[in-house]
Amino acid sequence: MEGTFGGHKVSQIWLAQSAFSAIDGSLKYSPSDVWLRLGTEAVDTNKGGYTQANETVVEPLRLSALVRPWPHEIIFGVFFLVAWTRLVWAAGFFHPSSLTFLAYFLGGFGLMCWGQHRPTPMRWRVRILFFAGISTGSYLSLRDAIPAMYSHTMFKVDGLLQSMDQVLTGGHLDFLFATGDHPLLVDLFTGCYLFFFYYLIAGPAHYYFTNVNLFRKIGVGMFSLYGLGYLGYILVPAIGPHELMGAREGSFFGEVGNTFVINHSNGFDAFPSIHFGATFFLLAFDWEHYRRRFWLLLLPTLGLWVATVFLRYHYFVDLLGGLVVALVALWITREFSRSRTDEVPIGEDSLILGAQDKDVPAAQS
Repeated sequence: MEGTFGGHKVSQIWLAQSAFSAIDGSLKYSPSDVWLRLGTEAVDTNKGGYTQANETVVEPLRLSALVRPWPHEIIFGVFFLVAWTRLVWAAGFFHPSSLTFLAYFLGGFGLMCWGQHRPTPMRWRVRILFFAGISTGSYLSLRDAIPAMYSHTMFKVDGLLQSMDQVLTGGHLDFLFATGDHPLLVDLFTGCYLFFFYYLIAGPAHYYFTNVNLFRKIGVGMFSLYGLGYLGYILVPAIGPHELMGAREGSFFGEVGNTFVINHSNGFDAFPSIHFGATFFLLAFDWEHYRRRFWLLLLPTLGLWVATVFLRYHYFVDLLGGLVVALVALWITREFSRSRTDEVPIGEDSLILGAQDKDVPAAQS
């Protein structure tokens, strides 16, 4: 492009500069920026005895603006890479599980870039909901992936966890494992255990339809928890007490629960207990944002925690592991809310009729 300034030709200018931050609203771009062009066209108008310059500025397309992962995306990215590296080392690059976890990583990365580009409330929802699918897929994929990662010596981990239970509790919780199989009691605690799936869906769904900001927070926290939990699965692959002691025998409902939990799990999901960790996180989140539901669901959640041990699905140390990942997820949620609220777009949320995203500050991206 060429223009004139005072009768003189001005050739097209290509600018490229590097900087690491934006200060006081001025534009300074990082070395990872992909530069377009900054064209300047000056025209001598001779109006009023002075010259006017018309500038056409094309904003740079910055990779750094697209590669800004949320905490759960970082944690899942680490999980995918750890699982993929271990699989490639043990089973080879072209093993189906190796290719599966590589695909998970690339899919998550692509969706992150898509969600960061032109962010909207709906894109935030999609960006969170994607991990509901990828989390489920990852969980099921571990059924084949973990045996491919390890030799048969991995099954000794259950004995280690059982020994840790004895050290931590002094045997005072043995009655929960050793209590006889009373069919009605087994059915009752099976119902409490399966209550997990209701809370797991209904908890975030409430915020999905009422407040996109809280939905984003609960999604970041929950999937951070799941990513940490899955790392635990591949680092401490344990089956659960039912492997050593046998499953509880109940009536019809108890048998359905055993079939679902034991036969349709990935088989290595004992440590940490995500059943405990996720419901602890949801209760804590509801305590802060939806107090009425906290009180309504407290009792069945307590029953769920007892059921994890009574039904021989988890060791007591698994619950402690679940508590740790829940506390870490709560901390991540608060820090994320404090430091990244500038990324949430302002304006009306089209999914909530007549609602304004009241606690959403202006977007800075």
